[in-house]
Amino acid sequence: MTNQRINTFDHTQKGVLKYSILCISVDFSSEEIHSDSAIVLLEKLEHSHKVINYFSNLILDKHHSLLITHSIHKLVKYRIVMLIRGYDDYYDVLHLQRDPLYKIF
Repeated sequence: MTNQRINTFDHTQKGVLKYSILCISVDFSSEEIHSDSAIVLLEKLEHSHKVINYFSNLILDKHHSLLITHSIHKLVKYRIVMLIRGYDDYYDVLHLQRDPLYKIF
């Protein structure tokens, strides 16, 4: 995998999204490609660019902080991982809680 940054990703002002063109090239010609590699790629991109963190900060949570079990950031990240794994709904994903690959993300 190679990536090349043309500009910088700037999210210093809340509500203002300035983005750069990030060219990502992934070689899928190998015979040993695992379907979960997209989660590893997403984790690396999130670690360096914090896009999920930025967008989850734009969602306002009006619930009382003592009543919140899971943060908006955690819920958004969980939903994105579910979509990448191919789950459209919440019914078949209880085994993700024990998935070691999901735990690193």
